[in-house]
Amino acid sequence: MKNKLVYLSALCMILIGCAHISPQLMNMVPYIPPSALHHSNKTLKIGEVIGGEKSDPILKGSRIDAVSFKGALLLALQNSKIFQIVDANQISDYSINAILIDQDQPVIGINTTTTLIVKYILIDESTQQEIWSKVIKSVYTAKSTDSLIGAIRLNMANEGAVRENIKILLNELSSLNL
Repeated sequence: MKNKLVYLSALCMILIGCAHISPQLMNMVPYIPPSALHHSNKTLKIGEVIGGEKSDPILKGSRIDAVSFKGALLLALQNSKIFQIVDANQISDYSINAILIDQDQPVIGINTTTTLIVKYILIDESTQQEIWSKVIKSVYTAKSTDSLIGAIRLNMANEGAVRENIKILLNELSSLNL
Protein backbone atom coordinates (compact mmCIF):
# COMPACT_ATOMS: atom_id res chain seq x y z
CA MET A 1 0.00 0.00 0.00
CA LYS A 2 2.83 2.37 0.86
CA ASN A 3 4.48 1.78 -2.57
CA LYS A 4 1.21 2.57 -4.36
CA LEU A 5 0.96 5.84 -2.44
CA VAL A 6 4.54 6.76 -3.41
CA TYR A 7 3.85 5.99 -7.10
CA LEU A 8 0.58 7.92 -7.03
CA SER A 9 2.31 10.92 -5.40
CA ALA A 10 5.08 10.81 -8.00
CA LEU A 11 2.53 10.68 -10.83
CA CYS A 12 0.66 13.68 -9.40
CA MET A 13 3.89 15.65 -9.12
CA ILE A 14 4.77 14.87 -12.74
CA LEU A 15 1.32 15.91 -13.95
CA ILE A 16 1.38 19.12 -11.93
CA GLY A 17 4.89 19.89 -13.17
CA CYS A 18 3.82 19.33 -16.78
CA ALA A 19 0.83 21.61 -16.33
CA HIS A 20 3.08 24.64 -16.65
CA ILE A 21 4.76 23.49 -19.85
CA SER A 22 3.58 25.47 -22.84
CA PRO A 23 5.50 27.19 -25.64
CA GLN A 24 7.29 30.34 -24.55
CA LEU A 25 7.11 33.38 -26.83
CA MET A 26 10.82 34.13 -26.97
CA ASN A 27 11.65 30.51 -27.85
CA MET A 28 9.32 30.68 -30.88
CA VAL A 29 10.97 33.71 -32.51
CA PRO A 30 13.63 32.91 -35.12
CA TYR A 31 16.72 34.99 -35.50
CA ILE A 32 17.69 35.99 -39.00
CA PRO A 33 20.21 38.81 -39.30
CA PRO A 34 18.31 41.78 -40.76
CA SER A 35 21.16 42.24 -43.25
CA ALA A 36 20.21 38.88 -44.81
CA LEU A 37 16.74 40.11 -45.78
CA HIS A 38 15.31 42.63 -48.25
CA HIS A 39 13.88 45.70 -46.53
CA SER A 40 10.86 47.66 -47.68
CA ASN A 41 9.63 51.10 -46.74
CA LYS A 42 6.07 49.71 -46.82
CA THR A 43 4.04 49.18 -43.67
CA LEU A 44 2.53 45.92 -42.47
CA LYS A 45 0.12 45.00 -39.73
CA ILE A 46 -0.80 41.63 -38.36
CA GLY A 47 -4.37 40.80 -39.27
CA GLU A 48 -6.28 37.77 -38.16
CA VAL A 49 -4.46 34.79 -36.65
CA ILE A 50 -6.74 31.82 -36.10
CA GLY A 51 -6.52 28.14 -35.29
CA GLY A 52 -4.25 26.25 -32.99
CA GLU A 53 -5.02 24.89 -29.57
CA LYS A 54 -4.25 25.80 -26.00
CA SER A 55 -1.86 23.53 -24.12
CA ASP A 56 -3.58 20.76 -22.20
CA PRO A 57 -1.17 19.00 -19.84
CA ILE A 58 -3.48 16.08 -19.15
CA LEU A 59 -4.76 15.10 -22.61
CA LYS A 60 -2.57 16.67 -25.29
CA GLY A 61 0.38 18.33 -23.59
CA SER A 62 2.10 21.33 -25.11
CA ARG A 63 0.23 22.88 -28.04
CA ILE A 64 0.48 26.08 -30.08
CA ASP A 65 -2.39 28.55 -29.78
CA ALA A 66 -3.26 31.51 -32.00
CA VAL A 67 -2.43 34.15 -29.37
CA SER A 68 1.09 32.83 -28.73
CA PHE A 69 1.70 32.32 -32.44
CA LYS A 70 0.57 35.88 -33.19
CA GLY A 71 2.98 37.22 -30.58
CA ALA A 72 5.88 35.26 -32.06
CA LEU A 73 4.94 36.37 -35.58
CA LEU A 74 4.80 40.02 -34.52
CA LEU A 75 8.19 39.91 -32.78
CA ALA A 76 9.80 38.08 -35.70
CA LEU A 77 8.46 40.60 -38.22
CA GLN A 78 9.60 43.51 -36.06
CA ASN A 79 13.08 42.02 -35.63
CA SER A 80 13.44 41.23 -39.34
CA LYS A 81 12.74 44.82 -40.41
CA ILE A 82 11.34 43.56 -43.74
CA PHE A 83 8.46 45.99 -43.27
CA GLN A 84 7.70 48.84 -40.95
CA ILE A 85 5.29 47.24 -38.48
CA VAL A 86 2.26 49.23 -37.41
CA ASP A 87 -0.45 48.68 -34.85
CA ALA A 88 -3.52 46.73 -35.95
CA ASN A 89 -5.62 49.90 -35.63
CA GLN A 90 -3.43 51.98 -37.94
CA ILE A 91 -3.56 52.30 -41.71
CA SER A 92 -0.96 50.16 -43.45
CA ASP A 93 0.11 49.16 -46.94
CA TYR A 94 -0.31 45.45 -46.22
CA SER A 95 -1.75 43.10 -43.66
CA ILE A 96 -0.89 39.47 -43.07
CA ASN A 97 -3.27 36.81 -41.82
CA ALA A 98 -2.29 33.39 -40.54
CA ILE A 99 -4.33 30.22 -40.18
CA LEU A 100 -2.83 27.46 -38.04
CA ILE A 101 -4.08 24.52 -40.07
CA ASP A 102 -2.50 21.57 -38.31
CA GLN A 103 -0.04 20.59 -35.62
CA ASP A 104 1.07 17.01 -35.56
CA GLN A 105 3.00 15.67 -32.64
CA PRO A 106 3.73 12.25 -31.18
CA VAL A 107 2.10 10.93 -28.05
CA ILE A 108 5.44 9.65 -26.81
CA GLY A 109 8.92 9.22 -28.19
CA ILE A 110 12.61 9.37 -27.48
CA ASN A 111 13.14 11.99 -30.17
CA THR A 112 10.10 14.23 -30.44
CA THR A 113 9.21 15.51 -33.91
CA THR A 114 6.48 18.11 -34.35
CA THR A 115 5.01 19.29 -37.64
CA LEU A 116 3.24 22.63 -38.02
CA ILE A 117 1.24 23.75 -41.06
CA VAL A 118 0.26 27.41 -41.38
CA LYS A 119 -1.42 29.27 -44.23
CA TYR A 120 -0.34 32.88 -44.63
CA ILE A 121 -2.24 35.46 -46.67
CA LEU A 122 -0.80 38.86 -47.56
CA ILE A 123 -3.43 41.51 -48.34
CA ASP A 124 -2.95 44.82 -50.14
CA GLU A 125 -4.86 47.11 -47.79
CA SER A 126 -5.64 49.74 -50.45
CA THR A 127 -7.52 47.24 -52.66
CA GLN A 128 -8.29 44.53 -50.08
CA GLN A 129 -6.92 42.04 -52.62
CA GLU A 130 -4.84 39.01 -51.75
CA ILE A 131 -1.42 39.53 -53.32
CA TRP A 132 0.33 36.46 -51.96
CA SER A 133 -0.52 33.34 -50.01
CA LYS A 134 1.32 30.20 -49.11
CA VAL A 135 0.91 27.15 -46.95
CA ILE A 136 4.13 26.56 -45.03
CA LYS A 137 4.93 23.25 -43.41
CA SER A 138 7.72 23.08 -40.85
CA VAL A 139 9.16 20.14 -38.94
CA TYR A 140 11.34 20.24 -35.86
CA THR A 141 12.81 17.43 -33.78
CA ALA A 142 13.81 17.80 -30.14
CA LYS A 143 16.26 15.03 -29.29
CA SER A 144 16.43 13.00 -26.13
CA THR A 145 19.71 14.77 -25.35
CA ASP A 146 17.84 18.11 -25.27
CA SER A 147 15.83 16.97 -22.24
CA LEU A 148 15.18 13.69 -20.46
CA ILE A 149 11.61 14.79 -19.73
CA GLY A 150 9.22 14.00 -22.59
CA ALA A 151 6.87 16.92 -21.88
CA ILE A 152 9.75 19.37 -22.08
CA ARG A 153 10.98 17.77 -25.33
CA LEU A 154 7.49 18.12 -26.80
CA ASN A 155 7.42 21.77 -25.81
CA MET A 156 10.86 22.32 -27.35
CA ALA A 157 9.71 20.61 -30.56
CA ASN A 158 6.63 22.86 -30.73
CA GLU A 159 8.71 25.99 -30.18
CA GLY A 160 11.15 24.82 -32.85
CA ALA A 161 8.38 24.10 -35.36
CA VAL A 162 7.02 27.64 -34.89
CA ARG A 163 10.52 29.12 -35.23
CA GLU A 164 11.16 27.19 -38.44
CA ASN A 165 7.74 28.07 -39.88
CA ILE A 166 8.17 31.79 -39.25
CA LYS A 167 11.75 31.67 -40.56
CA ILE A 168 10.49 30.25 -43.86
CA LEU A 169 7.80 32.97 -43.94
CA LEU A 170 10.37 35.74 -43.41
CA ASN A 171 12.51 34.47 -46.27
CA GLU A 172 9.42 34.25 -48.52
CA LEU A 173 8.28 37.78 -47.68
CA SER A 174 11.79 39.11 -48.20
CA SER A 175 11.95 37.55 -51.66
CA LEU A 176 8.74 39.39 -52.72
CA ASN A 177 10.70 42.68 -52.82
CA LEU A 178 7.61 44.76 -52.06
